Amino acid sequence: MEQPLASPDSAVTPTSGRGQCLVAFTSIVLALQAALFTGSYIAPWSDTIIRWNDNDGATNVIYSTNVWESVQNFAKSGATGVLVLMIVFLFAVPTLAWLILQPILIGILYSGYSGKSSCGTFGRSQFPAIHSFVELSWKVVAFAVFLQAIFLAGTSTTLTLGGFNVDLVTVARGGLAAFAWAILFGMLFSALARVHYKDSVSQSATSVDEDAFVMMEDQASDDNRCCGLPRLLKPVIVFVSGLIATVLLIPVYLLPVIQLTYDGVVADLLESAEKESTLFQLATSIATDSLGKVFGILCAAMLWITIILLPFVALMTSLYLRLCGSWKDNALRGSKLFHALQLVFPFCSSAVFAISLVVAILAMGTFTSYFFNENQVCQFLNQQADEYCFIVYGAFEPATWGFLMQSIATEVFAFLTLRDIENLPLSKNIVNDTEAKAKGILS
Repeated sequence: MEQPLASPDSAVTPTSGRGQCLVAFTSIVLALQAALFTGSYIAPWSDTIIRWNDNDGATNVIYSTNVWESVQNFAKSGATGVLVLMIVFLFAVPTLAWLILQPILIGILYSGYSGKSSCGTFGRSQFPAIHSFVELSWKVVAFAVFLQAIFLAGTSTTLTLGGFNVDLVTVARGGLAAFAWAILFGMLFSALARVHYKDSVSQSATSVDEDAFVMMEDQASDDNRCCGLPRLLKPVIVFVSGLIATVLLIPVYLLPVIQLTYDGVVADLLESAEKESTLFQLATSIATDSLGKVFGILCAAMLWITIILLPFVALMTSLYLRLCGSWKDNALRGSKLFHALQLVFPFCSSAVFAISLVVAILAMGTFTSYFFNENQVCQFLNQQADEYCFIVYGAFEPATWGFLMQSIATEVFAFLTLRDIENLPLSKNIVNDTEAKAKGILS
């Protein structure tokens, strides 16, 4: 019969000051996230503008949209599937994670650090499941930002009209940047909560006696089948996911992941009716096409952090832990690289971006056909449009599917690496947290 590892009353009284400081910092993160979320639902998300690169350099704002109008545009354009996804990821999931589940996690953490038993063993036992849901929530909520960023990149171009270059761009505004960074703060909360919980558990474990220590070892061995996977199947998944993530890493970074085809009256004003974009170009264009505005730079920073930089760090760290780490004496549980992977993994959202890329390619033609005709772009350009003014079609590239496979493989490989190390049998060195830190992972 499963028994608690330690009494809730024995938790962390010697270091409650440090623990309460960590919880206080996490609470500040939540307060900043609340302010960003509130602002994102009020401020504009994007502006569609025409900038005349002549002597006057005039700029005409054709259409400014906030989050509510953005959802209405998807509804009116007939993109029903995208509409449902946007409603779920813009309103339902953030409300559940932000207003309900995150305060529950804060309560459990504070109870554990202060030595109170208000949440009791039940709260501590439910923490991993609630935390996993919150961590996953912020990854999928990022879908809304990624989809908007892809549409912004796809609908921004330069025309030639009357001998002058004319920029037709959709730029990011404060609402989109606030929502993007609210997601980042949610991911930061998930990372900090994981550290707090592991710290609380490890400190509680220092008070157990010899018999309880043996029980913890047996329990950890029983749980070593990660995520319910059979013992023979898990190594196969680890090997295949690691191989796919490594082999496809360079191709998906260098090859185009989307092809854009422009049609309609405006397309006649383009030097080329087709454009290909790599992953780097998609992540950067939201800043470069925003004409130097800080909001575009903030959105681009969020994309680089969640879909390029930190997934790369997670993959390299997982490979190092798998290939170079010492698994015999279980010192990996106290290694700095393992703790770094715990902090980095909640930010990895490349798989969600790959899925949003597929959705954007499928829906781009329907959405842009409605958006540019409805907002009379051709009238601002002094062009007559009998039927279609401007349509942008998206097309798949081989690297699109390669990126989807590589991103999923990266997150699966990093996730299983984390779980395998967390489920290593406990040793006294790890419980006391002394010898493990001295040995590191190369002992």
